[in-house]
Parts: sequence; C-alpha cells; structure tokens
Amino acid sequence: MGGMGQQIAGVSRAAWERLIAKLDALSGVHSLVVMRAGTVVAEAHWAPYLAEQPQMLFSATKTFTAFAIGCLIAEGKLQLHDAVIDLLPAAAPAKPSRKLQNMQVKHLLTMTTGHETEPKLKTGNWAKSILKHPVKLEPGSKFLYNSMASHLLSVIVTKLTGQKLIDYLIPRLFEPLGIAVGGEGGATWEQDPQGNNTGGWGLALRPMDLAKFGQLLLQRGTWEGRQLVPAEWVDAMMARQVDTTASRGVTDWTAGDWAHGYGYQMWRCSVDAARADGAFGQFSVVWPQHGAVITITAGADMNGGTQAILSAIWECLGSAFSELPAGASPSGASDQGKLDWAGTLPRPDGAASSPILDLVDSAPFQIEGTTGTVTVKRNGDLLEVAYSHPPAMTHVAAHGAWHRFSGVGPEGTRGPAASSYAWTTPNTLVLQTYGTATPFGWTHTLTFDDDDAASLTVRVDQNVSFGPGTILNATARRV
Repeated sequence: MGGMGQQIAGVSRAAWERLIAKLDALSGVHSLVVMRAGTVVAEAHWAPYLAEQPQMLFSATKTFTAFAIGCLIAEGKLQLHDAVIDLLPAAAPAKPSRKLQNMQVKHLLTMTTGHETEPKLKTGNWAKSILKHPVKLEPGSKFLYNSMASHLLSVIVTKLTGQKLIDYLIPRLFEPLGIAVGGEGGATWEQDPQGNNTGGWGLALRPMDLAKFGQLLLQRGTWEGRQLVPAEWVDAMMARQVDTTASRGVTDWTAGDWAHGYGYQMWRCSVDAARADGAFGQFSVVWPQHGAVITITAGADMNGGTQAILSAIWECLGSAFSELPAGASPSGASDQGKLDWAGTLPRPDGAASSPILDLVDSAPFQIEGTTGTVTVKRNGDLLEVAYSHPPAMTHVAAHGAWHRFSGVGPEGTRGPAASSYAWTTPNTLVLQTYGTATPFGWTHTLTFDDDDAASLTVRVDQNVSFGPGTILNATARRV
C-alpha cells in the first residue's frame, strides 16, 4: 500500500492499513468496497475471489425486498397496514385465527409477525405453508428473525404486479444503478416452487453492485437526480423500528451488533449506522454520520467471525474519518486518491509432489460404508482429487497458486471454483477449494498409510455452514 499518501478520503493511511490488516488476519473476508461522498475510495479483493463475480448475499437480499415494498407503497398499490391474508387470500387458511388476521405488511417488514418459531416449509406452496404456521403472539409484540416473513413480501409484490421481484426492480432499481441482470456477471435471484423470487435470501450481486445499493440508501433513495423511492421510506428502513434483544436466532441477538434494533429488513449497528446483513459476513453498512458505505463479502463464522468484521470497521474507521468539506459532491473524494489492494486467502503450505504419488496416481480408493471412491490423479502441473459418490465432484488444484475451474458449488450444485494443493507431509495431501460465487470453502485432507498406500483417511471440512462443518471423515481402501 506504499505511495498512497497520508490520507485517502479523509482517512489516514495508517487507519486504512490497520483495517486491511485486521480483515486479512480473519482469513475469511473476500472483498471490501468503501464509498465516501459518492466515490469509491477503497477496494480490496482476496484471491481466488474476483471483483466481477456475483456473490450470494443471503439475508442482505431482504433489504432489496424492502426497497421494492417502498416502491409499491409509493405507487399506491399497497399500504403499510394492509392485512397479509387480504393480500394473499388464496394462500390463507380456510379459517384464519384472529392473530393471523391482524398480521400486517409492517409486521412482515419488522419481523414481528406473532410467530414464536420461524415457519418451516412443509408443502410445495411456500406461502400456504408459512400462513398455516401458528401465530401465537399478537403481531407487533415481539421480534423473531424470520426469513419466511420476508418471503411473503416477495409473494405480495408478485401478486400485486404480476412480476417477479427481480423483474419489478429492473426499471426501479437495477437499471438506474447500472446493475446488469442475468448473463455473465449479472444479478440472479433464486425462486420458490411457484416461481416467486425468494424474498429473504437468494440474490447474487457483484460486491460493487451491493456497494452502489448502499450508496443509494445513504443518498435517501436519490440517484443521479432521480428519486427512486421516497426518502422517508429509506429513513424508515434504516430506523430502529423494534427491539431485538428479547429474541435469539442463528446468532445471539442479545449481544454485539445484533442487539441494537431492526428496521425494515435492515439491522441497526452499535454505531449510528444501519446495514444490509447476510449470513457469513455479507454486509453493506450505511453510515450517514461519515457519508460512507462499507461493503463486505466474506465466508466468516457466525459465532464470532461476522462480529469480528464489524468490530474491525468500527475500531479502524470509527474515529479515523475527518469531516467532509461542506457541500462535498459525488466527486468530492476523488482528488484524495483511492486505495487498491489485492491479497489472497491462505493456501496449503508444503511440497508440490511426494514419492507416494507414484503409488496412488489414478488409483481409486473405495470409501468404507459407501460405493463411492476418491481418486488422486496427476494432470500435468495440476492435481485432481475426484469423488464419485453423490454429488460427484472433481477438484482441480495448482501448487502455490489458485487454479480456476468449473464444477463446485453448495450442496452439489455447479459453479465457478478455485483450488490449491500441497503435500504437507510425504503422506498427507491437503487441498483448499472455494466455490467462488459462494462463501463456502472445503479443506480436503487425505492421509495415506505409511506402508504401501493401500488405504487412506479422507476428511472434508467446510469453512462455514448452517449445519455440521465436517462433510466427510472416513477410511478408504485402494480398489
């Protein structure tokens, strides 16, 4: 980072260096984009993740859904206090309870639906399944983190407009911000069995696109002189609408940056800021006090790792921003330069080859208790580790570098990937693979026995997960 000058966008060089160093030390951050006064003032990416690759946003998707609801209200097609079952009568139970009848759009936005537990998807029709779930509390009385509530918002958008959420937002959000939809590098959005976009998760965007959305919120819905959604709606999205300390979910709402309240599909922060927030560290922090937007994508553990990212931002930047000049324009920070930084996630450290490879090259090893096999194979300067058991996957790795290939995604899906390998001992091969459109990474440790390599132990650990972190831990014998 040498030669940056003493300040960038009113932040000292030392503060930027501390932030990058802290994020780098976490070994799970994939990108950082900082905007101030409407200009990109800092950008960092960690290989093998690429700036142009859309990333899964998980629950940061919810903030886009709330934006769409604001557009519907501005267009006179919806009101905040409309009853959910009146909007979705075909999905409502035949005899809705009084409390379900009292559930309004505002309760979906604030996750105060009256559910004691988050609804589970038990039928092919997601909206019916959600509305069938018992409403035991009075709507509006208690916060419960509830992605199913967010999904109902998407269903409402489609019911009222006849368009999927992503299509509804193209002229209202994506096109004005210059965000491509579909195609290579464009936004994508998952769907439910009925064809509704998933309102609480499922949107994938490039880091810079997520940053631009944060900048739009910072500008209270104005973009290039055009008001895309009412400023008052953005204020309400980012305001503390409900208390969050009385509820627990996938993380501990009673502590850290999840203890400061919830707006309309946005979290309040421990500083005077609000954020779009997705699992494993997908953040766009909107910080009006400093005229800044800090956007992160990551694969961080939700039991401390995501808080560590936010804490690094507050610690390094919270007191480092100098005041912006009065009337600073979108180009107001450009004359102070820009931080560009490139790093890499940790790769396995060790030798490029081992004598044992001559014994095992291309030989299948059957995994005990299954019909599947694992095979290690030379491929020129690359090394392949192939698993035949479902889902069949071949990981193609380089030594001392990342090799990009196609074929690895979450839960057996296909997608862009990158892998690196090393022999950490003469008998132990380690591969690190990332699905580079996802936060997910897999560490493969294959340890061959010390005699004739007739057997091995194979272990595959996933870096972050909603379930168990170890995917495979077994013995395999050469066929």
